[in-house]
Amino acid sequence: MANLSPDFAGTLTITSNTPIAIMALLFSGTTFSTIPITNVSPTTPLPQLAPSVGGRDAVLLPQFVAGGGWASEIVVLNNGPDPLTVRIDIFGQTGSPMVATLNHQSASTFQNMIIPPGGIVVFAPRNANGDTDF
Repeated sequence: MANLSPDFAGTLTITSNTPIAIMALLFSGTTFSTIPITNVSPTTPLPQLAPSVGGRDAVLLPQFVAGGGWASEIVVLNNGPDPLTVRIDIFGQTGSPMVATLNHQSASTFQNMIIPPGGIVVFAPRNANGDTDF
């Protein structure tokens, strides 16, 4: 784990010859957010956990919180010229599937979500009005 000074300004480059997961949190008082992943082209694929889970096109997000007054939202942006098909699989600390409620749907796997070119989709716990608590 790298600790940077609170006034750090610059670029942090991380390299590895094996698959790794990186989590960066930006704190502001009691509120925090993650730093976006901008390069999802791993040179070594993630392990294949099950059919269509892991592998060459998978991205591992090592943080997910649901409960205790905290909740995660997953934001997917398609900055490409073609529609993007997304699948999200959620796992607990033991590596077994974990059910979460995102966008009013409870599941451990959210499949075949299509994001149009230039589109953005937010997967988050929602209240009765369809708003997130963020």
